[in-house]
Amino acid sequence: MKDNAKQNGSGGRLRLALLAVSAAAFLLVPAAAASAVTLTTNIEGTGDGKVITSTDPFYEELQSTPPIECEYIAPGPKTGTCSAEAANTGANVARLVAEPFAGSEFKEWVLTSGSAADGCGAGELECGVFTFGATPITVKAVFVAKPNVHITIEGSGSGTVVSQSGELSGTPPINCSWNGATQSGTCDNINGTAFGGALEGVGVKQAAAPGSEFVEWIVEEGEPGGADCFPGEEACTVYFPEPEIKIKAVFAALPTFALNLTTSGPGSGSFECDSGSGAGACQAEYLAGTEVEVIATPDTGSDPAILSGTGSAAACAVSPCTFEMTEESSVNAEFNLSTYTLTTEAFGAGEVTAPGITCTEAGNGGAECEATFAYGTNVVVTATPAALNSVGSITGSGSAKEQCGTPTPEAPVTCEFEIKAGSGVSAEFVAAESIESKSANVHGEVPQNTTLEFTEDEEGNTCADVDLGIFQANAQEDVTYAKTCGLIVTATGAENVLSAEDESETSTGHLVNSGYELTQPLETQAEGLPGLLFPGEGGGTLASLESVVDLLTYGGPVNSDNVTLEFSQLINEHDPLYTGEYAKQITLTLEQTAL
Repeated sequence: MKDNAKQNGSGGRLRLALLAVSAAAFLLVPAAAASAVTLTTNIEGTGDGKVITSTDPFYEELQSTPPIECEYIAPGPKTGTCSAEAANTGANVARLVAEPFAGSEFKEWVLTSGSAADGCGAGELECGVFTFGATPITVKAVFVAKPNVHITIEGSGSGTVVSQSGELSGTPPINCSWNGATQSGTCDNINGTAFGGALEGVGVKQAAAPGSEFVEWIVEEGEPGGADCFPGEEACTVYFPEPEIKIKAVFAALPTFALNLTTSGPGSGSFECDSGSGAGACQAEYLAGTEVEVIATPDTGSDPAILSGTGSAAACAVSPCTFEMTEESSVNAEFNLSTYTLTTEAFGAGEVTAPGITCTEAGNGGAECEATFAYGTNVVVTATPAALNSVGSITGSGSAKEQCGTPTPEAPVTCEFEIKAGSGVSAEFVAAESIESKSANVHGEVPQNTTLEFTEDEEGNTCADVDLGIFQANAQEDVTYAKTCGLIVTATGAENVLSAEDESETSTGHLVNSGYELTQPLETQAEGLPGLLFPGEGGGTLASLESVVDLLTYGGPVNSDNVTLEFSQLINEHDPLYTGEYAKQITLTLEQTAL
C-alpha cells in the first residue's frame, strides 16, 4: 500500500476513505465517532527480530502512541513497547514493520484480532492493520532461525575441518583448525537454505595434521547421510531435521617411539636416517607409523656394517635397513676393521721378516711370503743379510712406499709403517766382496770475475742511454715517465752487490737542466731472473737516487743473471718544467763484498 500510495498520490488516500465509509455503514456507527484503538504486537518463533511502527511520513496518521518498538531474542521474552494506542480513523489504524536479526528471517504475520488492509502476506516485512470502532487489534510476528551449522573439534591431536565443495557448503564456508588446545577459524555459519529435501544438508571433511590421526565424527544434532560420518572417514554429510546441526570432530595425537642407535666392533662409522625427506641426522624418536631408513656408513679402514636390531628393527641385518616405527626400537652397527695383505720378497742370501712372516730365498728364484693385517696395524719389516753378505736394495709399495731405510754394509735394514692398503717389501741381498780403493785428484780453477754488461733491446737501446721521453708541461694530472733496460751480471765472489748512484755533488738524485732541477727525485729498481741458485734479492721496489741504492744483493756466485733495470720519474701536475733536456749521469756498480 505504501508503494501504491506514493505512485498514485491522492488516489491512495481516497481508497482508504471509501473503506472507512463502508465499514462505518456496516457497524452503523457514524464516521465522526472514531476513537483510540489498542494495538498489541506479539513476537515468537525460533528466530530473532524486531517489530516497529512505520515512521514513514506518508503514514503519519497511522502511527501509534507511543510508537511500537519491541525486540525478541528466541526463546526469551519480548522487550520494548509492544502495546500502544492508535487513532481509529475508520481506515488503517497502524502499519507495522518487521526487521529480522542476523541469522534469522521473517516468516509471517498472524492477525488474531483486526483485519489486514495492506501487505501482511507470508514473508512480507510490512503489514497495515485496521479495525472498526474501539475493537483491539492483536498482531503476531513470527521469526525463524536460518539453518545453522556448528562445528566443534576436540582431542589430543591437531587437524582441520572444512566445508565440502558444492551446494552443501555453508555461508561463510566452514574452515576450523584445532591444535590440541584451542580452536580457531570459521566454525559456525548460516547456510541460508530452506532445508528439508533429500539432498539438502551440509558436507564437511577433515584433515589430520602431521603427528595426529582422525578418530571419529560425532553428530550431536542432525541426521548423518549415507555411509558418511563413520570413524576414520574423511567426510561427513549431515541433514537438517532442525534449524541447526552440530558436528564434532575428534583428533588424537600419534604416539612417538624412541630409536636407539649404537655401534660396536673394533672399527668405526656413523648413522644417517631418511624418513621421507632425504638422508640426514637421525632423531631420538619418531611418530608411530613413520617409515625410517637407517644408513650405517663405515669410516675409512672399516668394513660395511653388520646390523642387528630390536623392536620394529628386529629384521635389520645389512645397511641400509628400512622399517616402520610401531614400538621402541634399536639398531646396532658392528664395524670391523678392514684387512690388507702384506707381501714380502727376498732375493739372495738373507731373510725378510715381519709379524707372522719369515721369508728366505729357496734356490735362485727368490721367495715370496704374505700375511694379513688389520687397518692401522703398525708393522716393522726387517731385511737381514746372511753372514758376509749385505742388503743391496730394499723397496716398498702401498703403505711401505718411501718407508724403508737406506742399505748399509753388514747391517739389517728396516721398514716401519701403518697398514692402510695392500703393501709389499722387496729386498735384494748381495755377496760380500773385497774392495780396494784409491783416490784421484781432479781439479780446475775459476779466476776472479766481476762483469757488468749492457744488453740491447729490439730497437738497439741500452742502459748507456736511457730516454724517458718528452715531459709534458701542460699535463692536467700527475704523470710518471718510466723506461727499462737490460744488464748481464756475472760475479764469482761469495757475496755481490749491484748498486746505482748519482755521484754529482749538486741536485743529487734529481734530473737537471741548465741549473733547474726536477722537483721529484729520479727513482730506480732492478729485478733479476728467478730460479738461480743464488738469486738477486731486494729488487722490485722503486728507490730514490738521492743516495746510493742497493739494487740487488747476491748471497753467492752469479753467472749471467739477466737483470731488468727500470728508471722512473714522477712529474706532478704543478711541478715547474724548463725548456730543454733534463739529464743526469748515473753510475751502476757491481761489487764483490766477500771473496
